[in-house]
Amino acid sequence: GLLDNYVVGPKLHLHLLVAAFGAMSVILFSAIKAPVAQPFNTIGGNTLGGFVGVAVVSLLEAIGLEDCFWLSGALSVSLTIVAQELTNTVHPPGGATALIFSLLKSSHHEHLLFVFAPAFLGSVVMVATAVGMNNLAPARTYPQWWLPLKRALSPDSPTLDEDGLGSGMEGSSC
Repeated sequence: GLLDNYVVGPKLHLHLLVAAFGAMSVILFSAIKAPVAQPFNTIGGNTLGGFVGVAVVSLLEAIGLEDCFWLSGALSVSLTIVAQELTNTVHPPGGATALIFSLLKSSHHEHLLFVFAPAFLGSVVMVATAVGMNNLAPARTYPQWWLPLKRALSPDSPTLDEDGLGSGMEGSSC
């Protein structure tokens, strides 16, 4: 908040805060072991949400549907979910960031600048704060990881059969 009010806002004419950061705070300070709280998901998922929101609004403006906020909001959130799933960056506040841009007409003139700040830069500041604050207590470790790594199958994990399904899935067509 202080950076937004005294540095980034007045000097750079950007914003670091959006309403989605309230939910991001709960995740980063209360659910520090959850995958959605890890830096890759937080920064990537929120930045992706900002980008999708901007892309949807720009597309709807180009085809003359800039006042269809219900469509803009629905597309922004649903496409953010799809993009986050495809990129392994699921972070629920990223969907809110996309929705906020879609519904807040006063921010539409920012276009890609919104992706940089608040979506990306605000997330970086939040993660940096979470790293500092969460690690003050000896019993807390944040982050659990910086980048997602594929887990190798452990010896007690089910093995994959010929069709790539785990054991116990024989005969399943889904």
